[in-house]
Amino acid sequence: MPVLLLVLGVVWLIAFMAAPGLGADWAWDVDNGLGFAAFAGLLYLALPGFRRRDLLIHEATGYAVLFVAVVHALWFLLADNVAIEYIKIDAPFYMWAGIIGLVLMAVLVGLARLPHRVTAHRSYAAFKYSHIVVSVLAIAMGAWHIIVSGFYLRTWYQVGALLALVLVVVFARPLGIGLRQFSIVKPGGFLLSSSVAALLFAAVRNATP
Repeated sequence: MPVLLLVLGVVWLIAFMAAPGLGADWAWDVDNGLGFAAFAGLLYLALPGFRRRDLLIHEATGYAVLFVAVVHALWFLLADNVAIEYIKIDAPFYMWAGIIGLVLMAVLVGLARLPHRVTAHRSYAAFKYSHIVVSVLAIAMGAWHIIVSGFYLRTWYQVGALLALVLVVVFARPLGIGLRQFSIVKPGGFLLSSSVAALLFAAVRNATP
């Protein structure tokens, strides 16, 4: 849990580095809080250093992260009729980047599950390589979606901080940078943390000055 809370905290700090009172309304900000939580969860699961015996928990928590991302995507479509414009073919690419990232997350968790893992890959090494590549692409699409949308990250230093965080996570493994072994949070722990964080995200944004 401490590592998850650290990643969530860093992502939240970046989002609040400038204009912490900038918000639309509770529904909009809670949903975007869930979007940030899903992105933080994706980064968390990409970190090297978790215990080998936690592989099944890693897989299960991946489903929880995907669930939060799906809720984030569907929330707008169900709550705001105008949001349909964001999934049309001529929608801004940053919105399509979010959709592509969501699809890649589904591929990540779908192909990591047995027997699909064995069917789709010739060996465990091939699975591990493709899993890392797809996760990096999903992170890149998520970062593009957050940064270019400009909803909360409106300054160069916020963008720089988020990119720095992404680079640290993505290149930690090839550079041999690892955390001391940590236990992966179970799905329930991630869902609870994400829900509380999203509510706090909206509460700060909508606090009366």
